[in-house]
Amino acid sequence: MEVKLMATPATKPEMVETKCLSGHALDFAVAKAEGHENCWLHDWAMGLQKQYCSDPEAAYPIIAREKISVYASLNEYGSLLHWTGVVETTQSTRVGWIGPTLIVAAMRAFVASRFGCVVDVSAIGNVTAKS
Repeated sequence: MEVKLMATPATKPEMVETKCLSGHALDFAVAKAEGHENCWLHDWAMGLQKQYCSDPEAAYPIIAREKISVYASLNEYGSLLHWTGVVETTQSTRVGWIGPTLIVAAMRAFVASRFGCVVDVSAIGNVTAKS
């Protein structure tokens, strides 16, 4: 299988709000925040990419290293509403990011701590795989 990574400067940035990241876009954003953007893109084209938003073995080391706190938000009947991932930016500032799962909330919080409220995921569209 031949994998082509095309880094074209003419590619229009595809900015996505961090709170909306999920699936491959969230996985890519986490890899980008970790400094592994090109490796992840290559592995994605080969079908071998890390799945940060669903694989505890990939996500938990980041959660521990970055000291991300994750809380369950419950309604008055005790049913789960969503998860909130929090990264302590300073001693008095906390930023929380919600998600449908503990890992998604934590990974959104991690990406936001690196890139803010929006992240460019346009590089995903530049990957082509050939058999």
